[in-house]
Amino acid sequence: MTSIVRSTLIRSHQWYIAATNCFPGNKLRMNFNISSISAATTHPQYLSGHSAWVEHIPFAFFAVATLAPRRFVELGTHYGDSYCAFCQAAVVLGAEAPFSAIDTWEGDEHAGLYDSAVLAQLRTVHDARYGEFSSLVQSRFDDAAKNFEPASIDLLHIDGLHTYEAVKADFEAWLPLMSERGVILFHDTDVRRDDFGVWKLWEELVARYPSFTFHHGHGLGVLGVGSEIPNSFGQLLECSDTEAEAVRQLFANLGRAVSRAVDLSREQAAHRETAEKLLRAEALTRQHGDTIQAVTPQQEAIEALTAQHQDAVEALTSQHQQNIAVLTRQTEDKIAALQANAQAQAEDAERKIIHLSSQLRSAHGHLRLMENSRSWRWTRPLRRS
Repeated sequence: MTSIVRSTLIRSHQWYIAATNCFPGNKLRMNFNISSISAATTHPQYLSGHSAWVEHIPFAFFAVATLAPRRFVELGTHYGDSYCAFCQAAVVLGAEAPFSAIDTWEGDEHAGLYDSAVLAQLRTVHDARYGEFSSLVQSRFDDAAKNFEPASIDLLHIDGLHTYEAVKADFEAWLPLMSERGVILFHDTDVRRDDFGVWKLWEELVARYPSFTFHHGHGLGVLGVGSEIPNSFGQLLECSDTEAEAVRQLFANLGRAVSRAVDLSREQAAHRETAEKLLRAEALTRQHGDTIQAVTPQQEAIEALTAQHQDAVEALTSQHQQNIAVLTRQTEDKIAALQANAQAQAEDAERKIIHLSSQLRSAHGHLRLMENSRSWRWTRPLRRS
């Protein structure tokens, strides 16, 4: 990835050199030191992958190279891409000076709210590399301003809450702290959606101060508020429209190279994640295969036992069904015999009843005959006595 980005940055550098010969008179009035342009092609060491400022990182290197700020302050740092670029430029160019990043690291309505992990991650990068001359100050902007002397800041980057009222308040609060070499940067000067208002303040300021406006990367405004800005930087604020267009094209190309680096980083991270997932999947597949091989004999034994059990169940079932059939037939035969015996007994009892009934009728007949006989009547008195 680094080689691709560096080649793109070098091509942009070569484009600038060629561009100086493409205008009337074969050169631009501007005469940037070649080292300052080379600084702008430096590959940034830190890219969070989340910042909207990355396309202006080449200009951060250029600003440090040409302005050599004796004190730099950034208002609104978030992930730290812009701030770490300024710090890296100071180290590379040997221009270390007191640098301060000021932010609550809690977020706002434009950046969104976030937790302490963002600042913690930034510290892991910042403290070891730049902690000797730079500090991350967790504070509100107006509170932090009280810790700076008037006319002590050479370079100020305002990138906090982007409403018109907020950015105007930041500008007015920090303007007295700017030195005679003072330059202020405003990000998002080209954003006109929702309640973003940097563009509105910028239109007011460019009528009062020397300025330069970049339109790529959501817009970056460069405002000269000092009266003794070094010429190496000040000529940017005084260039003609033709020269301004060439400079804008140069830094837009450089910025796109950095943006491409972020895209490549994301792609590589995605590829690494995919590769790791594939490796894990292959490991799981191998593990699964080993497990299958280990389990297969046991599975075969289980299947054999299952088959034996099934055969035994079927045999028992068949025998049981046969036993049931035999018992059923025996029971049916016994029931039939009992029914036949009961029928015979019933018929015999019925015959006996008929016979007894006949005998009873006959006895009743004899009794009536005896009671009606003369001898029975004559002997009645004797029976009474």
